[in-house]
Amino acid sequence: MSARITPTTVQGQACLRLKDATAYLGMATSSKPSVWRKVQSGVLHGLQDARGTWFVPVAELDRYLAQAADTSRVGPREAAELLGVSIFTVKAWAERGVLDGTQDDRGRWSFARKTVSAHARTLVEQREGLTTSEAVRLCGFGHATTLNAAVDRGEIRAFVDASGRRRFKQDELARFLAERAKLDPNVPGTMSSREAADVLGFAALSSVGWFAERGHLDRVRVGRYWRYPVKSVQAFKRQRDKQAQAKG
Repeated sequence: MSARITPTTVQGQACLRLKDATAYLGMATSSKPSVWRKVQSGVLHGLQDARGTWFVPVAELDRYLAQAADTSRVGPREAAELLGVSIFTVKAWAERGVLDGTQDDRGRWSFARKTVSAHARTLVEQREGLTTSEAVRLCGFGHATTLNAAVDRGEIRAFVDASGRRRFKQDELARFLAERAKLDPNVPGTMSSREAADVLGFAALSSVGWFAERGHLDRVRVGRYWRYPVKSVQAFKRQRDKQAQAKG
């Protein structure tokens, strides 16, 4: 490490500011935005101090440099072990271009170890996302149509994992639900009879009122109409789902 670059201790780790991290990696000062993008994308793990200033641990920079210098290659079996998937999946990803690899004249695949390691980190992030069905249950919707329509309208962001499945981050779902409640023109955090019926899977709106009259659902009168608190509807849906599972 250059004598002019003095590390700062952040969260118990020796770290460098982004400008110093750029120099540590042997990059020009003008490449600082590139280092910041690496931190944002997770290629480099960054830390923030109490003032919100971003730093990169020296150990993380050393790991990145070592990985960048690694030119070794692995076969499908070792790649599968590193990625936690089957050899068949590795080959399928390679054929579709999801995982960069090369084939020799006998059709055997090989992969750069650093490429596999980067893909493994991407998979970890992707697996933290919820599938469409999991996101639908979290939001308390009766089916995926409402969620998919929100994605099409740009109201919520989704991403596609390595298997081509749409996934959602939980913080993005929380933001979407909060914004959805704010935009309710009647009572924030409530649903109309139709929306509650869709969530609960009822074909008839009268079913919602029937359960509310018997104390299974909370509701509030707004003019001529009833509104149903989202939390009450979701709690009732979970109760019904558990009862259905118990019955087998």
